[in-house]
Amino acid sequence: MAIHASLLLGRKVKGTIANSITFCSWKGIPIAKEKPEPSNPRTVDQLAIRAAFTAQVAEWHNLGRTIADSAAYNVLAGRDSRPMSGFNIFMGIYMDVHVLGDDEAYIIDGSATRVTTTVTAAGTASEDIQYKCIVYNENFVPVAEDTDTAVAGVLSIAVTVPASVTVGYAVIIADAVGYGGKTGLYDFV
Repeated sequence: MAIHASLLLGRKVKGTIANSITFCSWKGIPIAKEKPEPSNPRTVDQLAIRAAFTAQVAEWHNLGRTIADSAAYNVLAGRDSRPMSGFNIFMGIYMDVHVLGDDEAYIIDGSATRVTTTVTAAGTASEDIQYKCIVYNENFVPVAEDTDTAVAGVLSIAVTVPASVTVGYAVIIADAVGYGGKTGLYDFV
């Protein structure tokens, strides 16, 4: 590392020249150093994380995933204190599942409908396991929940809600040991 003070270059030089020398400052002192090469660890763990990330991106783009599915994750993202998109929330949920060592359980083509005091959350499940549906009122307060098992990929969970709940949201969560996953918030009226 060399300290530089050149009239030709000036005192506030930053950047890289000829892809080899980088000018920057260290504790307010201008320095010139060899351009650093970013590390690219190819450890087994890092390669597994990269493969999982690639798989989750591919799942987000699954042709069976509907606009309603994406919109549900966007609603969930809007409830987060950080500026997030539905894609960010989806990736966070399923990368956490991967890191925990669980199998991913996806729901696509999801929906939530209300008829009198019953909210039905439905979708196509990637795994025939038990799922839980939690219903929230319009203020995002949980009001009821129930479980059911997907059969041949078909999932439909009927949840009885108070008559006062006419508008709200439903989320479906994988509820079986060794599986993880969660939908966004499907709205119903």
